[in-house]
This record gives sequence, C-alpha cells and structure tokens, in this order.
Amino acid sequence: MTAALALLPWTSRSCFRLQPKSLELMSESQTPADTNDLARLRVLVTDYETRLTDAAALVARVRHEINAELRDIQTPVAAVNRAEE
Repeated sequence: MTAALALLPWTSRSCFRLQPKSLELMSESQTPADTNDLARLRVLVTDYETRLTDAAALVARVRHEINAELRDIQTPVAAVNRAEE
C-alpha cells in the first residue's frame, strides 16, 4: 500500500525508486517535505474514511426505509392470500 501511495498523482515526492524487478526504498530518513506529504496523505485518508462511513450510514437508513415499506405492503397481501385459500 505504501508503494501505491507513493505513486499517486498528488504526491510531490516519492520515497520509492522503480527498479526492473522490485521497489527499493531510497532512504530511511524522512525530510520535512516527506513528513508534510505523509501528514497530508493521512488527512486525506481520514477525510475519505469519514465520507465512506457517512455514505454507508445513509445507505443503511435508505435500506431500512425501503424494507419497512415493503413489510407494510407484504403484511396485508399475505393476509389477503390466506383469506382466499
């Protein structure tokens, strides 16, 4: 995942150098610019996690409302079917 983050278009510096057969770390130390990039990426990830959580909650509420309406329709239909038998 770290390699994928290093190759994202919004990263200005990459801590990976592409080699023909593997990815190698260029240095173990991080410069202040690299630290700022990591902090910015962490903020982006947190923001996207929040958005995804909010979207999942919305989907759950919509699903509940749809299922409640279907239950309200299904109950009288089942009663009518039983009465016809």
